[in-house]
Amino acid sequence: MQPLKQTLLGLLQALIFLSVSWLVNKPSRSQNLNLEPILQPQTEDGVTVLGQPCENPYVVAIPSSNPQVLEKVQQYAPSAFLTDSPLGLYIQAGSFSDRAPAEILSLTLRQYNLDARVAYLPVPCNL
Repeated sequence: MQPLKQTLLGLLQALIFLSVSWLVNKPSRSQNLNLEPILQPQTEDGVTVLGQPCENPYVVAIPSSNPQVLEKVQQYAPSAFLTDSPLGLYIQAGSFSDRAPAEILSLTLRQYNLDARVAYLPVPCNL
């Protein structure tokens, strides 16, 4: 990996602070999936978890600093937030333990003309 990319991935890991979970419902005609996420903050024993849990290395990110884009993302991922990296501001729509739900959220956002992508940002569990 290129040094800049490694640095960016490391910094993104440190900046991620909220995790969401969601479910996929019945298939739709267009893509054989109903891509309506059900988003909830991740909790442990009734306490909301701040920080990217080590179990959620798949992050859905939208490279944008536009507040209107953030508002649009929050229509589909209410816990989305604006954060920073060495390459600039971006919107984090969610983080997941498995790639599949991250890809589906990314696809959902892309259907609404949002430039969503999935990044793999593992965080060691033994910090």
